[in-house]
Amino acid sequence: MGYSVPTGDQVLAEQVGDLSVYFKYPEQVRKAIYTTNAFEAMHRQFRKLTKTKGGLANENALLKLLYTGTLRHQSDGRIRCKTGT
Repeated sequence: MGYSVPTGDQVLAEQVGDLSVYFKYPEQVRKAIYTTNAFEAMHRQFRKLTKTKGGLANENALLKLLYTGTLRHQSDGRIRCKTGT
């Protein structure tokens, strides 16, 4: 075909430098980064749900849309919460 797909080992070897920088941060900073990523993922999901809606009847309609979207997002297994120890 003219191109090759890198193996997991090759990708890991290329990215290990970026990953090792993450682990140089103290644990509290890593938790903040992880938490921020979860908030950003949820915010992205909310934008995806609302951008296709031209208008909603009232605030409750918006809340219901976001709530059901959150439930659907959770049931897909895309939300993973990690509790600190």
